Amino acid sequence: MRMWPLLIVVVVLQTACSLGGPSQPARFYALSVHAGQPLTTDSALPGSGIGVGPVSLPELYERPQLVTRPADNRVELAEFERWGGNLAEDVKRVLVQDLIGRLGSDNILVWPWQRQQTPALQVAVQFFRFDGEPGEQARLSGLWQLFDGVEGCRLEVHRFDISRVPDEPDYAGYVDALSLALAQLSQDIAARLAVVRPGCHSSRG
Repeated sequence: MRMWPLLIVVVVLQTACSLGGPSQPARFYALSVHAGQPLTTDSALPGSGIGVGPVSLPELYERPQLVTRPADNRVELAEFERWGGNLAEDVKRVLVQDLIGRLGSDNILVWPWQRQQTPALQVAVQFFRFDGEPGEQARLSGLWQLFDGVEGCRLEVHRFDISRVPDEPDYAGYVDALSLALAQLSQDIAARLAVVRPGCHSSRG
């Protein structure tokens, strides 16, 4: 019977050590810019520029953990693999920088902008998916819309579904594949921006 107090003390000490012991450190990631080569075009961008935004992601991705999707109906959160900041803001930042490189112009406004800075054309992007599986694929899907920035009419709407196979099987390779998929999206958007002109009754390309 005298052993019971000793056993209780040992269990309490072991529990305290396990709770206070070192935990696995989190790793933090950010999307990277892949600007590519500027488009070759004879068409000049509108003088008042391009506006990018809003850019929206589903609530599922509004969390610090990287989200992976091992099956269409199942998602997983990587507890120790985290975004270094707000993912939606990071997506918007990289998309804008990619577009600057591809359009060869920094005359791009980022949502939200002030009324006196109204751009000639506005690109809004809505993501349905921004996930995948490390070592397997990175996948983006959704739609982007092009509006006349002054009159507000919608000029075009495009669906997209882009997949990239990561070069490396780890989470760093997974994030880079997401960045490359985002670069492909920016390439597709830039190709249309290079030929579409403002005006609610006319577009060409």
